[in-house]
Amino acid sequence: MMNLIFSLRYFITGTTILPKNRKIPAGITGIMAFIAIVLSVPLFAQDPAVLIDEAKALERKYKEEEALSKYKEAYSIQPSNIVAAIKCSELCGNMGQRADGSIRISAWMNEAMAFADASLKIDSNNAAARTAKALAYRNLAETEVKKDKSTEYLRQWKLWSEKALEADSSFSRAQYLLGRWHLELLTQGGIRKAQGKILYGGLPDGDIEMAIKLMEQCRDAEPYYCANFLDLAKAYNYQHSYAKAIQTLERLAKLPTRRQDDVAIKAEGAQLLLKLQ
Repeated sequence: MMNLIFSLRYFITGTTILPKNRKIPAGITGIMAFIAIVLSVPLFAQDPAVLIDEAKALERKYKEEEALSKYKEAYSIQPSNIVAAIKCSELCGNMGQRADGSIRISAWMNEAMAFADASLKIDSNNAAARTAKALAYRNLAETEVKKDKSTEYLRQWKLWSEKALEADSSFSRAQYLLGRWHLELLTQGGIRKAQGKILYGGLPDGDIEMAIKLMEQCRDAEPYYCANFLDLAKAYNYQHSYAKAIQTLERLAKLPTRRQDDVAIKAEGAQLLLKLQ
């Protein structure tokens, strides 16, 4: 017993009063190593709700990478936390959109998809989880260079957007994503649509009226979502409703900048507004 006391004192303070020539028994060194591990682990894991609040605060400061770390920590502590899983998927996708190099982009997009799948495992009927899956496919469709893969991602983007609206017909982010899908088919999807006809029996046609209807619904439900305002303005422009496009872009310029991507979105909106005025 005395050997254990002397040994612990040596371990903690670096000093001992062991008599000369007395060695620390081998068994006690194992106990000391175990105590070191125990002492290095916090007694209480941080509350996932607190971590999520901290992550949201970091997002408002445009520090998405730091926010992502907080969301990941919350998810690792509580794997049943669907909010953490969905936010991890969203922010991984954002990182991929801003990344350089195909390897890094692919890694981020695959991680975004993995977290979307994780959220669906928690609740497969959750509209936000289904929207996360749609968003992950949208990001893949927009960054994939191989036409056959991007066409399939485009199909899945539409499918999961519709599934999200089946779960909640008023879910604004799903409304935006499906509206954005229609606009994509009309403005950027010609080559992929032709490729899809060969590989998959064809893709549905984009519908500008449906695109506008869905994004207007999102605008009414979520009046500060910058991405929706920019794409709604693009849809009006495509329809040649120039007055509505200008009005929407002017509203976009006045919206608060709440997300890191909002800076680039508003800058693109300002450039389009100059062309239309």
